[in-house]
Amino acid sequence: MPTAVRSHAKINLGLGIAALFALLSTGCDRNDLFKLSGHDRVSLQRISTPQSEESLAISCAESIRQGKYEEVARQFDPGVVNAELNDRLVAITKAFPDREPVSVKTIDATKSGQGDAAITTIALEYEYAPAFKTTGQTAEVIPGGWVFVQSSIQTVHGSAVITGIRVQPSSESIESINAFTFANLGISQYAALLLALLVTAFTLYAVVSCLRAKIGGQKWLWLLLMLINVGNVDLNWTTGHWSFKTLSIHFGIPPFPANVTCTAYGPWMVVLTVPLGALVFLLLQSRLVSRGKTVAADSGPDQVAGPP
Repeated sequence: MPTAVRSHAKINLGLGIAALFALLSTGCDRNDLFKLSGHDRVSLQRISTPQSEESLAISCAESIRQGKYEEVARQFDPGVVNAELNDRLVAITKAFPDREPVSVKTIDATKSGQGDAAITTIALEYEYAPAFKTTGQTAEVIPGGWVFVQSSIQTVHGSAVITGIRVQPSSESIESINAFTFANLGISQYAALLLALLVTAFTLYAVVSCLRAKIGGQKWLWLLLMLINVGNVDLNWTTGHWSFKTLSIHFGIPPFPANVTCTAYGPWMVVLTVPLGALVFLLLQSRLVSRGKTVAADSGPDQVAGPP
């Protein structure tokens, strides 16, 4: 679950030498990158988190953690409250350590529509510090850990109810799970990064070639077309999972067909698009240059023979 959480607030970085240098120079710490736009993780996450749904998600998680199952039942959608709910809540409660957390924070919030209802997914992270347990003359160290709680909330005409909840213990924090690192990666991640560098270099080469080409005023039309990229391929840096969107058009200045995006706590994503304008220009470049020379020759001064 934690590797799937994503927030709507994103930072896009043109993937090239400058982006890689920025990542490496900051130790791949996204908080340092967020500060360039005046945010940190907490403030960026707050932008995309609806407060009323967040309060309901925290209240429900706390009631489950403390074993207040009657309160939880009142917060749930009546359609999912049945005789088995109490047993499921008891099982979920066992995922929480038997001590108070040191922190609780929202790590993801997404919202979508479904008819008259708004569906909001809130993901929380509970952090627990290590503890010591003494039994007789021996002391046992209980390691710290994290618990991720994901709640689905349905809101209809201002009335919100919980429709589902998932709890997952973890030995790593969400920051550690979704950190930008080159350790323990598979072929997918390296292939995506290499492809991103190649497609970006290809596009920049096409732009420079167009600027230098003697094709008259139409070069500005080609440069404009190069700002448009089509298709969309995403690579989840944490999992190595690819996703494809064929019907997608992107417009950007400069025309980077590859980007690295990240959210407050979610996974880094390598986003690739097809530089269609750059590709078509390079395929037609020689023909365009030849046509430009012909037009220039035809529009030159007439050659008039003088007397012998």
